[in-house]
Amino acid sequence: RRAPLLLLLALLASLPACRRSGAASPPERWLSARAAGALVVPELKRAAREATALLETAATFPGAAARAGQLRAALSAQLGLDPLDPEALARAGIDPTRGGALGFERPAERGGPVPVLVLPVRDAGALEATVAGLARDRLGAPVRSTATQGSVRVVTYRYVTDSPAGLTL
Repeated sequence: RRAPLLLLLALLASLPACRRSGAASPPERWLSARAAGALVVPELKRAAREATALLETAATFPGAAARAGQLRAALSAQLGLDPLDPEALARAGIDPTRGGALGFERPAERGGPVPVLVLPVRDAGALEATVAGLARDRLGAPVRSTATQGSVRVVTYRYVTDSPAGLTL
């Protein structure tokens, strides 16, 4: 049930690092000091371009062309958008001209690291609709609740009322 989120996280973890100067708001500032590790991509658009080039290069190897196409198609089907297409990211509410980060928080209790994905928001309404669709259709977590923590509105998607969060925005 966590496949789309895990696929997105795996994609971000596999993107080559890229540099961008003058970033006003680096994504790593949103990760806590407790993070066990992090991957920072300073510009999603450039990272998508480089990942596409990497897939195209991989497709030139004998027998790999179909696999490379299938990988991108499967990822797009799971997420409901092509994460390597800057226009698709923008339609989903993400700003492809800015950076993102993937951090792994140490769990408060037993269990593996908790992934934290930091994305630059271009259109909050579109992003929330995208996340709601993923939570409902791909994670099976249709129960939505909101809370305010300080000045931050937190939206949580659960499998059933009172179950642990499946996805939090």
